[in-house]
Amino acid sequence: ITPNVEPDKTRNQIKVLIDTLYVRTTPGGQDIGFANPGYYNYLETQEEEFNGVKYLWYRIADSNWIASKEGEWTEVHPKEEETKEQIQKEYAERILKNMPEWLYSLIEK
Repeated sequence: ITPNVEPDKTRNQIKVLIDTLYVRTTPGGQDIGFANPGYYNYLETQEEEFNGVKYLWYRIADSNWIASKEGEWTEVHPKEEETKEQIQKEYAERILKNMPEWLYSLIEK
């Protein structure tokens, strides 16, 4: 399976580091191939235990799950939550950017 995305801090992503990371139909399910190294968006996670070992699984597409061994097989990059200050800054920047247009429309009336 080919990596499908570029790094994006606004999305939940997992970076595959190895060539031989199995992709399975469900956590611990049937092998359907390998995930090539690169970034994938993930849609959900699930913890499962097999033979006394706990794995954290990531769903990267419908019926496509990969297991994570953080730092060895994968690097997990959850999306960054915006802080109140970031939201306020973006709002102020948007207002300032549109201010000339708003002022011009007032003058025309």
